[in-house]
Amino acid sequence: MAQGAPFWRQRNPDGTFPPPPLDSSGHAWHHSHEWLHEVIITGTEPQGHMPVWGGKLNDQEIDDIIAWFQSLWTDEVYAAWWEMEQRNHTFNQ
Repeated sequence: MAQGAPFWRQRNPDGTFPPPPLDSSGHAWHHSHEWLHEVIITGTEPQGHMPVWGGKLNDQEIDDIIAWFQSLWTDEVYAAWWEMEQRNHTFNQ
């Protein structure tokens, strides 16, 4: 569940990246909630193969998806993400 491709940090032959894991071993936690939400809406092409979900999922469904994969993060990783999120929120005001 949410494992991603084994060699997710290495480009595919076509130059795109395979899907990363969404648990604590991936890099989703390095990104803000806003960025994660936007990537789900717009997809990742041409860098990756994440499809566009905008128009198919509403904002609440996207937030629920983010909450689901965040629930797979360790407490330590979630705490680091939360701290970064709070810093970004304070900085952007």
